[in-house]
Amino acid sequence: MTEPVIKKGENHFFNTIYSGNGRGQRVGNFLPFEDSGTISKSLMFNNVASSANHYLRIASLSEGNNQIATFSAWIKFTGPFAPGSDLNTNYGGILEQGNGNWTSSSHFMFYQTRGRLDFYHNGSSILRTNRYFQDSSKWYHIMFVLDVTQDAPADRLKFYVDGTEETDVSDSRHSLNKNTDLSYINVSGQELNIGGMPSGNGYEDLNCYMAEVNYIDGTAYGPSTFGLTDTSTGRWIPKTLSGITYGTNGFRLQFGTDTDLGNDTSGENNDLTPNNFTPSDQRTDTPTNNLPIMRNYSPSYQQTLGEGNLQHTTVGSNKFYPVVSTLRPKGSGKFYAECRVSDVPGGYSIQLGCYAYEDLKGYGGGAAYFGNTGYGSGLWIEQSSQYMRYNNITVNTTPFTFSAGDVIGMALDLDNGVLSFYDDDNGFIGSVTYDRTKSAAFAGVSNKAVTFIWNFGDNPTFDGLETAGGNADADGNGNFFKSVPSGYKVLKQDNMPETTKFTPDLAWFKNRNDSDSFQLYNTSVGPNKSLTSDDTAAELTAPNGLQKFLKGGYSIEDDVRVNRENDGYVAWNWLCDSGTTSANTSATPTIASTIQANANAGFSIVEYTGTGTAGTVEHGLSQAPEWVMVKSRSNDTGDGFTTYHSHMTSATYYLRLHNSSPEASASTVWDSAAPSPSVVSIGTSTGVNINTYTYLMYCWHSVAGFSKFGSYKGNNDPSGPFVYTGFKPSWLLVKCINTTGRNWILWDNKRSPINPCDNVVYPDLSQAETASGNDMDFLSNGFKPRGTNTNYNGSNDTYVYMAFAEHPFIGSGRKSPVTAR
Repeated sequence: MTEPVIKKGENHFFNTIYSGNGRGQRVGNFLPFEDSGTISKSLMFNNVASSANHYLRIASLSEGNNQIATFSAWIKFTGPFAPGSDLNTNYGGILEQGNGNWTSSSHFMFYQTRGRLDFYHNGSSILRTNRYFQDSSKWYHIMFVLDVTQDAPADRLKFYVDGTEETDVSDSRHSLNKNTDLSYINVSGQELNIGGMPSGNGYEDLNCYMAEVNYIDGTAYGPSTFGLTDTSTGRWIPKTLSGITYGTNGFRLQFGTDTDLGNDTSGENNDLTPNNFTPSDQRTDTPTNNLPIMRNYSPSYQQTLGEGNLQHTTVGSNKFYPVVSTLRPKGSGKFYAECRVSDVPGGYSIQLGCYAYEDLKGYGGGAAYFGNTGYGSGLWIEQSSQYMRYNNITVNTTPFTFSAGDVIGMALDLDNGVLSFYDDDNGFIGSVTYDRTKSAAFAGVSNKAVTFIWNFGDNPTFDGLETAGGNADADGNGNFFKSVPSGYKVLKQDNMPETTKFTPDLAWFKNRNDSDSFQLYNTSVGPNKSLTSDDTAAELTAPNGLQKFLKGGYSIEDDVRVNRENDGYVAWNWLCDSGTTSANTSATPTIASTIQANANAGFSIVEYTGTGTAGTVEHGLSQAPEWVMVKSRSNDTGDGFTTYHSHMTSATYYLRLHNSSPEASASTVWDSAAPSPSVVSIGTSTGVNINTYTYLMYCWHSVAGFSKFGSYKGNNDPSGPFVYTGFKPSWLLVKCINTTGRNWILWDNKRSPINPCDNVVYPDLSQAETASGNDMDFLSNGFKPRGTNTNYNGSNDTYVYMAFAEHPFIGSGRKSPVTAR
């Protein structure tokens, strides 16, 4: 027995499932933030829930540089978000300068316009992102750099988000005239606002947290001045600031004192005057101490949010509208939170607890109450009785006295799968089971008008209604009303479970609930660019799709194919070479290519440009690929992903991933030659090699104990044939190659964690996931079809398969086992 090449499959491949929120989110389990520079305070702007406009203002600027400026801030947007393509219902002024007339040439605005970033000048938009920004679980680093001395119009104004320039924009920068335009910037006597319109023009509803705000008069700085990429997580993080020349009107706001929130710490003494802020608007929720807030799960069924989304009020109907915490741990960890409830049930019910986030997918406005099957666990408070519920099971408890304004403590123990509750006057109330395999989102619901106010360790006064007790968690953090149970911690990004998973290089997505096309993203091409498996379309630009690959997952915005509100999603992820590509070096290939390869896992991503002449393309692996997929990026050739499998009849044959046709013969596809240990041969077929067309090729070969590409014969029996792989599959793709009308069919262990695995999707069809009549058993060393579905077990039909393991089958002494069955 030989030592296996791959001992931990999830270091090279993993599946993940998640629920869409329609506003942007990070998907996966993530490492804590690595701090380069620490940001200790933020300021809460809460204009939507208050008639008082929150803004910071310099009433009269001095004469400064009229052509060059830089603005940098870390911002967590809180909404409100509503149904439709423009998900932010209001405009939000981030930075504005003017003389009181926002339509004149002496005014500009940098603001959030219904979820996008916009620079507005002289009555029109100059630059607007096509991407939306609604992920309220994260801090965005947002910048503009203005320099009208530049020759190229595109260089005169730039937006940067999280260190990357936003290039998918609506662009009118040609109207910014070199040297002469925008001369109103930093003009003597002008007014500057953060968070509101100039005097006499009402105000804009900027609802967010802001931290580390820098405005520079006269110097154009790049994003590297303010942040850097953390190499362990892939995140853009703050850095310690130094060497900045702020200029005449420049300032730095760190919000370090609650009695002088507009204090300029740049050394220029350009203090801003706060308007309608209170000391409690200073927060400890920052980019380096990311805390949860609340958000409506569905834009169609909303509670009213306010106070930085730490307060929500039920609408008083007979529906329980889910409001969930933006951070939701899973699997392990002990977390504590508190919620103040404004009223007693009064003939209705009030509920507090944790939703099982994955099971909210498909929620359509019904009674999503705690304890109903799959929805999570909670404390149910009625007028004369209290009880707890889990998975449609009621756990009776001793009634306790509940009063208006009571603060309920919630202790979530994911190590043991327990959720416990504590009350003001009664102390410990009781505990209920929680499914630790599912993400836990703190929440409160009611069927009467009740206001919930949350404390995740950063609410010192509960909106001035009570005074916190100064109690801390196991790390000495937080400011809670109650004594935190031993061992429990603040729910924040740094305390959430770490992941050992890699940063994906190929991410293949499918909406489980709707007929959205499959999406394939990879790090060689980069984010926001995807190909589909179920049609023949060329590469798609998706500004609101996958934004960044992260360790253990990715950041996505609100593209419906990866993040529609209330839909469930699955994604399959492969490691290649962490995005590192190289040009082919062998003298053998006749067609130049760029390669990213993971030799240990037998996977590579190859880019090449067609020549129109039969030739060879280097694949970058140590042995011949057994599964190859090729698709044109630049043009819809009508071929979709042209597919090779080593167990087809011969190398003259091919399959199309987007249709149900059997294998077909054409010497012009693979040039009638099987892949060699160094190259893939291609002919002149439109699907693989048209002159000047750009192509993407994915290549795999089997790795003992980790991946297997083979074939089997169906028997049309309820107990199908056993197929040996040498490991327990976590992902299985099957295709019949000899009979027409047989779909590609795919199972995985996240959507179907126990046998029989029956939740399937069809990579050649955009339809939603289905479970009827698709039974497959994942066994310790292979798989076994169950049933007579001809997509995978027709009588005497031949099937090719592709299988991967997250946990390879390892024998004694960590050796690969013999092939006995």
